[in-house]
Amino acid sequence: MRSRQGELTPKLVEIQAFPSIYGYQSALCSAYREAFGLPGSLGAYLGGLSEEGYWELLGRTILGGHAPENVALTEVDPLHQKTRPDFEVTARRRHCGGGLSSIEAVDNKLHYRNSGGRLVPIHRIITGPSPTN
Repeated sequence: MRSRQGELTPKLVEIQAFPSIYGYQSALCSAYREAFGLPGSLGAYLGGLSEEGYWELLGRTILGGHAPENVALTEVDPLHQKTRPDFEVTARRRHCGGGLSSIEAVDNKLHYRNSGGRLVPIHRIITGPSPTN
């Protein structure tokens, strides 16, 4: 990238990490399968996992034994992150309640507002990378 004066300026390039990349990869595999008519026998998951087995394992990992509505997938600035679609795929597939909601502190405990506006306590937070310029 160049500065306004035309000089090259270094920029941080961040490789997306857990958990959103795992949801994105699965959605991308499904899209390729559909777009290119790839056979279902062509495996996309390691360890002999099926798509359902993959999502079940990922769900257990993300939820960590908590109810989906008490797990928030979020980022520092969730509505403006480039990785928002990745988090949306993962949140919808695993039915995690927090999604991209704003987090609120109430009596020293963290909560988010669900789609009905009700405050829901957060027991586990899964977050993505910090925003980069």
